[in-house]
Amino acid sequence: MDAERIIGVIVFVAVVAAFFYDRIFGWRALGVAEVAYGIWAIRVRRIPYGWEGQPPAGYFTGGAAVFVGLLAVALGLLFVIFPRVIDDALSNT
Repeated sequence: MDAERIIGVIVFVAVVAAFFYDRIFGWRALGVAEVAYGIWAIRVRRIPYGWEGQPPAGYFTGGAAVFVGLLAVALGLLFVIFPRVIDDALSNT
């Protein structure tokens, strides 16, 4: 397995464990993971897109990749700062 896949599995397991611990903590952990992805996207400036399990159909590069990274950081910060609002909006209880 390549490093990106291993890191993805570790982050997935950590976020799932955070949700098992506490839902609000889980939303915050998901936000931190999203912020980290956004920072990675801004740094790499090459984001693949396409169907899962298939080779990428193409890549967002340059300014488009930075824009997607900034959106990811903004979304992640919303999850970190307002986890109760996110929980209320996305839960059915």
